[in-house]
Amino acid sequence: MIGIVGKKCGMTRVFTDDGRSVPVTIVQANPNLINRIKTEETDGYNAIQVLTGQSTKNPKKSDAGQIRSNPNEKLSHKLHEFRLNTNELEQVDTGKEITVDYFEKGELVDVTGNSIGKGYAGVIKRHNFKTQDATHGNSLAHRAPGSIGQNQTPGRVFKGKKMAGRMGNVKKTIQNLEVIEIDTERNLIFIKGSIAGHDNSFVVITPSIKSKQKEREIFKTQTEETPEVEAQAEEAPQTEETPEVEAQAEEAPQTEETNQENSTVKSIDISDSVFKSEINDGLIHELVTAYRSNGRSATKAQKNRSRVSGGGAKPWRQKGTGRARAGTTRGPLWVGGGMAFATVDRNYNKKINKKAYKRAMQSIFSALIEEKRIVAIDSIKIDSPKTKLGVEVLNSLELDNALFIVSELESNLVLSLRNIPHIKVISVENVDPISLLTYERIVIDQEALNKLEGMFS
Repeated sequence: MIGIVGKKCGMTRVFTDDGRSVPVTIVQANPNLINRIKTEETDGYNAIQVLTGQSTKNPKKSDAGQIRSNPNEKLSHKLHEFRLNTNELEQVDTGKEITVDYFEKGELVDVTGNSIGKGYAGVIKRHNFKTQDATHGNSLAHRAPGSIGQNQTPGRVFKGKKMAGRMGNVKKTIQNLEVIEIDTERNLIFIKGSIAGHDNSFVVITPSIKSKQKEREIFKTQTEETPEVEAQAEEAPQTEETPEVEAQAEEAPQTEETNQENSTVKSIDISDSVFKSEINDGLIHELVTAYRSNGRSATKAQKNRSRVSGGGAKPWRQKGTGRARAGTTRGPLWVGGGMAFATVDRNYNKKINKKAYKRAMQSIFSALIEEKRIVAIDSIKIDSPKTKLGVEVLNSLELDNALFIVSELESNLVLSLRNIPHIKVISVENVDPISLLTYERIVIDQEALNKLEGMFS
């Protein structure tokens, strides 16, 4: 699989169009020159050798013969080999260059590099062992690994035993990383997340092996616009916004209402205050955080010896009974005694006032309308509780990930859709922000739409 070799420049962050901060690693991937093509007839397998990096007149001796066989005599100090499939073998040619436009924005890639070397490390750092006792007579063995052997049988240490040794500086591949941006002018690739290796180290970027493989063009052909197209572009008149268009923009927002067969019935007006309010990301974040926190249960409270009942008097006299001394029955050794290290009850509830809640829900609905994720429908009816009928309804509406908000829960609808993954049915009274933001499409019937306007306007 063909990829590209580049240098890791470092990490930064970029902001998406919707304002999200994404951590990225920048890779400088200068054009990779195809130095040599290997085939099954000559070498037993299909592959290409590529050259990249700074030009040098003194390459490594192991690479000198390979590099100087290049007819272009473009010497570089980094030589790498990519295996080829049949489709790629037909496209490659010696002397051509692989550039960053081989990849596409949003594509998933695998990045391979050598991890940062940490030197000789002990088992605490290298294998995450726990330390030995800090006190109780322990001397000079706080971070020691402990026993490594067994008995006379087998009388040896098994291979692979976790012990101290060199840490890092090994080949690592990070899979399924998203390409956030590609800068063809400066030969830069912005990859989401972190990759192995220190700055200025070489990394290899290939299409993700776990994603669906597709045939692609290795060398993109640039198409030039014909004079006719340019002439048509010049002749296109530029229209200015008329006052009528501006007046229409100020009117109440509309959405199309469809029926169960996914055919448009009419356009309906929706509430301006609920579905066209200003989107407040801070309030949405506060609402989602509070909703998730309130869903956590604080049931881990345990009683320590000060909270259990009884145990005020000694269970028996101090001496002369033949038993161990005991001062109370509240100790952890006694049945019904307190826990030695009891977890303390914690309340995760967060309060959000009614006005902030209503304003945050308005922002969520406005964002859904802006992203065209809300589907208004006149009504949803299923004759009998069968999953097959539910699948037919979803196919007619072209939905595979949707939240149905209905005015009243009907048993046939709920039973027909409950076994289908990524589909959920709730009543309008149980609308929550997590579900609204999770599902790709929100299907609302006419009565539920009217109730939502009354609840959040």
